[in-house]
Amino acid sequence: MKFTLPLIGLFLILSLTSQSQDLELAGIRYFNYPSSSTRPHNDQYSIQETGGFFNLPTRLKNQKTILINGIAYGLVHVDYQQNSLLPEAGKINLHTASYNFSIIQKLPKKWIIMASFVPTLASNLKGSLSTDDFVIQTMAFALKEVGPNLKLGGGLAYTTRLGEPLVVPVVPLFLKSKKHRINAILPIKFMYAYRFKPNLDIGFKAVVNGGNFNITDISYHDIEINKFHYTRANLGPIIHFRPRKLITLELTGGISTGRNSRLLDLNDQTFTNSSTTAAFISVGFIIKPSLD
Repeated sequence: MKFTLPLIGLFLILSLTSQSQDLELAGIRYFNYPSSSTRPHNDQYSIQETGGFFNLPTRLKNQKTILINGIAYGLVHVDYQQNSLLPEAGKINLHTASYNFSIIQKLPKKWIIMASFVPTLASNLKGSLSTDDFVIQTMAFALKEVGPNLKLGGGLAYTTRLGEPLVVPVVPLFLKSKKHRINAILPIKFMYAYRFKPNLDIGFKAVVNGGNFNITDISYHDIEINKFHYTRANLGPIIHFRPRKLITLELTGGISTGRNSRLLDLNDQTFTNSSTTAAFISVGFIIKPSLD
């Protein structure tokens, strides 16, 4: 299950401040995880995710401050072909919606600081909304240009990306040369790309991802389930093709490993499943002006 949308705003900011990647203004992405097995119950399930986002950056008159406002929505569809953990819940639809407000401030001596505030709805929307359906994700960091092609920084993120709300140290790293690019937010994202042609990049991407959803109207042996957490790591090749100046077609795939899911009841009792490593594939249609 790929919970990308609430962090799209954070990656957008890092891309903009790096001045070495492209600024994603809007787009749609689709992920498909074919059927895989769980342990220890040997259940079978597949996952499809569709999401879209829109971001509006605004540069203030001082030319040193950038504000970003963005929105994102995603639908995650889980289809259990065989399920011993939730026998009466063969299909689950999970929704995410987020608003991103961020500020980027340029400082003397090639320093940049950033702060982001991302309130997020994550729920199956089966009952009345409550505070349990919302989580606030934030990030702040400082970035320094340490060479003509290298930018490096450090900071903190409060995110559900590892399956539950956690404070995570982050190290943004950006490297750009004529042919080589690195876009990384360690330890949760790393992407390397080689520019074969002006409109074609091919590389490798590794992402640790996850989510934390509030769910209602689902029970396990008469126990009411309240939360659904999950984590996974996706690794594989990525292709960016630009048929037009503002349009990027994205194709990525590979393996999804380290997959764990947890169901929690109202008393935080946990029912855990882990999944076997399996393939995934993703396609995207992105609007982004090149900053080259």
